[in-house]
Amino acid sequence: MQAFWKSCRPVLLAGLGLAPLAAPAQAGGAWHGKSCAVVLTYDDAIDVDLDHALPALDSAGLRGTFYLIAAAPVVQRRLPEWRAAARRGHELGNHSLFHPCDGRPTGRGFVTPDNDLSTYTLGRATQEIRAANTLLQAIDGQTRRTFAYPCGDLVIGDSLFYRR
Repeated sequence: MQAFWKSCRPVLLAGLGLAPLAAPAQAGGAWHGKSCAVVLTYDDAIDVDLDHALPALDSAGLRGTFYLIAAAPVVQRRLPEWRAAARRGHELGNHSLFHPCDGRPTGRGFVTPDNDLSTYTLGRATQEIRAANTLLQAIDGQTRRTFAYPCGDLVIGDSLFYRR
């Protein structure tokens, strides 16, 4: 565990150095009696999250947010472990049903035609996000959750799809 903290220390210190910049944007007062927070997030629902990240967080008494691709094989294959993680206080966030990314930018050769966000309609994106929420609710019982945009892509056509 000491190695974990040693490797994370530069990231945590860098993040704490930015904290004063965020303070003016905060609503007044403490959050759950705390004066600050460090948010640890993990994307894509991969095996290493369950095998290494969750045990490390648990042993340190920390909680993380895991953004799950709801249709990912690891979610289906290891569903009881994701459910247990949620029961231990980890957040299961929505990272979409199929992880669509805009395939047009350079370096996006990994984007398949079926999951190319540039070919999506706003309706399709909305349906997939809602379907992922339903699947995640079946895992953790939560009705509200955060969403992380796959590949950081926010636009479909000329619209910001998160406004829908």
